[in-house]
This record gives sequence, structure tokens and C-alpha cells, in this order.
Amino acid sequence: MARLASTSLLFLVSIAGIARAQQPPASFLTGNCATTDTVADPGQYVEQPEKPAAIRRDIPIPPFPDTVHRAGYEGKVVVAFIVEADGRVRQGKIAVVSSTDPVLSRWACTSIPKMRLEPARDHGRKVASQVILPFAYSVPASPAVSKPPHH
Repeated sequence: MARLASTSLLFLVSIAGIARAQQPPASFLTGNCATTDTVADPGQYVEQPEKPAAIRRDIPIPPFPDTVHRAGYEGKVVVAFIVEADGRVRQGKIAVVSSTDPVLSRWACTSIPKMRLEPARDHGRKVASQVILPFAYSVPASPAVSKPPHH
């Protein structure tokens, strides 16, 4: 009898695992982009540099996802990350602070690591610094189709 009970329990656990695997993943809005920290030594950064890091005008921001290119869409995501002294984004240190759409959150987590910024400067030298950037995206609502007046 004990053997039958353990087999039944194993069967139920297996079914629960299958049911959980078939559910869609939870929508990601905010939090760390990576579940594990990929940086062994987190290093230091200057909290309030004399000149903050800035987006470089010569390198385009990665395009927003196609799914947000629809009439009337408005979304915003705010991302915090560390920019190294060479302008690269520190891997494993990217977090979505706030977001209105899980699609924008995922865009930020995959796009921010590809960005190159002008690093912060402190006392004349390039330094690592924390950056908090908002990204807003909107598509105007399509104008109503007007019909000519009826005479």
C-alpha cells in the first residue's frame, strides 16, 4: 500500500509540473533584468559626478518593439543602470524601476546592455556612474475618418 501511495504522489507532482509549465510566463514589469548577477566584482561608481553620463548622439537608441507601433499606444519605462568609464553598460546591473507595459520592460532589459553612452566625468576624468533614464513611446491615435457633408 505504501508503494501505491508514493506512486500516486509522484504522478500528482508530475501533473502539477506539466500544468505549471504550460501556463504563460508572468508579465514582467519591474525589477532586476537578470535573475543572477553576472558581475563577480561589482566595482565602484561615482554617485554624483560633476558631469553625468549622457546618451551619445552618434549612436542610435535601439528601436522600440514592433508590437507597440499601434495607434493610440502610450508607454513609459524607467531604467536604472551603471555606465562604466568606457561608456559601456555594466552587465548584470540593470533594473526596471517603473513601467507601464511588460513589452517595454523586456525591450529595456535587452536593449540597454547594447547601448553606449558618453561616460560621466568627475575631476576631469571619466568615471563609472549610475544612470536613471526614462524612455517614453507614444503613437498618436489615428484620426477619425471624416465623411463629406451630406447635401
